[in-house]
Amino acid sequence: MRHFVTPSLMMLCLLLAPSDAATQDFGASRADRSGAWFGLGVGMGSSSLSCDICARDRRGGTAAHLRGGFTLSPTVLLGMEVSAWAQFDEVDQYIGAVTPAVYFYPSQTSGLVVKAGPSVSFFSAQDQEGTEVSTTSFGLQVGAGYEIGLGTGYALTPFLDLLATSFGTLSTGDRAITGGAGVTLIHLGLGITFH
Repeated sequence: MRHFVTPSLMMLCLLLAPSDAATQDFGASRADRSGAWFGLGVGMGSSSLSCDICARDRRGGTAAHLRGGFTLSPTVLLGMEVSAWAQFDEVDQYIGAVTPAVYFYPSQTSGLVVKAGPSVSFFSAQDQEGTEVSTTSFGLQVGAGYEIGLGTGYALTPFLDLLATSFGTLSTGDRAITGGAGVTLIHLGLGITFH
């Protein structure tokens, strides 16, 4: 039930927040992007761990990201993004990822933004007895969002991200269990971006 509260609040914000005037104001500022920028977002995430002996199931949890960087042009931004996901149950699971990324706006007059970049992720799972397994893996993160202007220089940003990694070794303590481990994470959320 708690995983449906965040998306409901996000949809409510989307319906109530943007006005025509605010969108027009931010439309002008989009064309004038310059200097540093940053953003943060939160939402729900669905993840799975893959390896030779892993069960192929997906788990829902809470996800968030923090990102920032510099503007190369009104349509191209460079940045670094830190993402996290967690799910607490009989087995507590965590994912953290670091992604240097390029953010591209196909049009200066539209809020659409797409991103891509290589990613390093860390996965950890711990049961109630304290047994922990973990892996560090490498892959790619891609995503898309749409900036909805709230005023000059900042915007509400609904987004959808996909993280997919592999080439990790699943281990417990100092003992390797299996190779070829990786994670996938689908993150749907709502953020705010400041330019």
